[in-house]
Amino acid sequence: MQTALDLPEIRSTVASHLHSTSPHSLLSCMLVSKTWYDSFHPFRWKTVHLYGVHSVKANVTLRRHAAHVRELGFLGVESLKHFSDIELYSRVRRMRVFGAGEEGRVVWEKLAGLVGAGGGGRLRWLSVEDSVPLPVFLVALGGGYGKRKEDRLRLSEQQQRQQEYESEDSEESEEEDESGQGRQGGESGVGTLPATAVTSTTSVNTTIDSVATTLTPLSSFSSSTTTRSGRERRLDTLVWKRVRIPAANMDHLWRASRGTTNLVLECLTITGMQQAGSTSTTLPTGPTLVLTEHGATYPLRPLITNPPLPSTEIQELRVSWILGLSVEWQLELWIRPCRELRSLVWEAPSFPDPLLLQFVRCIEDGTWAWLTSLEISACVAPFPSDAAIARILSASSSSSFYSSSSSYECSSYPPSPPRSTSSNSSSSSSSYSFDSHRSSNESTRRPHHRQNHVQLHRWERLIFRTAGFGPLAFEALRRHFGTLKTVKWIGYAGSVTNDMARKVLEGCPLLEEFHAPFLWMDDFVGSQGRIEQAGEGQEQEKKDGGVDQGQGTLSYFSAATAGPLPSPPLSPTPTPALIPDQQRQQQQQQLQLKPWPCEGLKSLFISATSPNFFAPPLSKPEEEVVRTRLATMKELTYYCVGSTIFSTNFRHEY
Repeated sequence: MQTALDLPEIRSTVASHLHSTSPHSLLSCMLVSKTWYDSFHPFRWKTVHLYGVHSVKANVTLRRHAAHVRELGFLGVESLKHFSDIELYSRVRRMRVFGAGEEGRVVWEKLAGLVGAGGGGRLRWLSVEDSVPLPVFLVALGGGYGKRKEDRLRLSEQQQRQQEYESEDSEESEEEDESGQGRQGGESGVGTLPATAVTSTTSVNTTIDSVATTLTPLSSFSSSTTTRSGRERRLDTLVWKRVRIPAANMDHLWRASRGTTNLVLECLTITGMQQAGSTSTTLPTGPTLVLTEHGATYPLRPLITNPPLPSTEIQELRVSWILGLSVEWQLELWIRPCRELRSLVWEAPSFPDPLLLQFVRCIEDGTWAWLTSLEISACVAPFPSDAAIARILSASSSSSFYSSSSSYECSSYPPSPPRSTSSNSSSSSSSYSFDSHRSSNESTRRPHHRQNHVQLHRWERLIFRTAGFGPLAFEALRRHFGTLKTVKWIGYAGSVTNDMARKVLEGCPLLEEFHAPFLWMDDFVGSQGRIEQAGEGQEQEKKDGGVDQGQGTLSYFSAATAGPLPSPPLSPTPTPALIPDQQRQQQQQQLQLKPWPCEGLKSLFISATSPNFFAPPLSKPEEEVVRTRLATMKELTYYCVGSTIFSTNFRHEY
């Protein structure tokens, strides 16, 4: 008799589940019968991890099952000498490289072939962690040079500038290095970034290995950006985590990354920057930065002065805790070129106000017309100020800006210093006066742009970690209540109050995720609970008032004397002793405020029910009130209120 497990579809579903949860059970199922072996065997080789030295015997076995491999992991691989027949792994969709250093040139060449013409046709997910990728891998990942005219021009200009600096007199170069000023002339059309000090205490190693920084000639790369079928190769997710990149390879890194949809740049270390002191770095203005290669020293600015090519593929970008590269250069080299950006996560030690004003100007110019999700995290001062956040939330963009700024102009790169938005805004962030129409008025005064339609830039997802969010930012946030789906204040949230949190819950009908420092107990009770408490208090006052009135009447008659009796005192507000239940319910319905309109709320995190975290926990009746209120949210499945109320699937992530 045929059972459900005899159906190939059912066995395939079971095998897919066991592959991700219990690989040992998957191996046991292969021993049941020949039919089960044929069904479960492809999942046994779906994920393959290589360690240490890849031997000849292991390579023979792997080649036999290469058609079933969908995920390859190179974890601490020391040698891939026997890793051959790369074209057999054309169905690999995920690849992870961990712990590959710059000394493993053969390893990187094999990986370059795998992500290039060999196995890159269907590759959708790539993660490089704790490694030092060589240019041969970066160029292969970016599609190689040679077939695109702009690529050939860019590389020829870069090599020409390098030869010009190497041909200069060595004595003049030494004098420039000692003075720290570099070459003042430079090429025409080259600007400088704002002279803002970078608060960093991390010392970057200035010694660069010649193997890692060698610029490979144009003729060495012939891989194409298209697959054999003629369609363009594109990664869905590319992760660079704890990777060391020499400054000379910055252009290769961007070319390798600009074709992906989701790009993660986390804990990168950019080497090759000259340090101004033992505990601080200088702003990359060009001449003060030097790069050492084969014993030659020349200014770094010409290597990264040309603007990076814009990306029309990156939609989600994460730039987190970059060492050796200031936040100003992060904005110019990695964030600004992403024209189709939808989501941005930006984590850095600090965010000075001039940088955030530059970020606002990008929004006003329509650089990111589709950007609706923003997450900003800082850890040391200066934190994002209340005025700067308000300026971001109140920025208006024009549709004509987006069409006119689709390409870069080399003459305007790097950008000029921030234009002052007021008479004294450049001196201090506290001089900023909040005006909701300032950004739109400022953008319409620019004569060199043609405006057709100026509108408020809408936000759907906002997360602020350790930011100075205050009343100015909240007033700007109120304009986005109709579109907000996620609002999170994490860590030190400045002047965030329970009134702000309650107004967000009461004013955002599309809200799905919410995180606030605290809410009062009355905010959970709602207006109905407050009315009931007020009604009980009124009844008690009426009872007490009736007793006092009876005692007063008794004393009045006891103290009466002969003669006409004076009239009894009248009550100033004559009210009935008892209100009927129907009238009381009608009064509650009239006075009751609207409940939280966010019926689609799925995640709720309230750190505490009091601004004082050392306050006593909630009592049992108070917990029941909160649980009853949360039960009215039908879509709420992930929540935590204080330290005693949380869902079964809750996991503390902050």
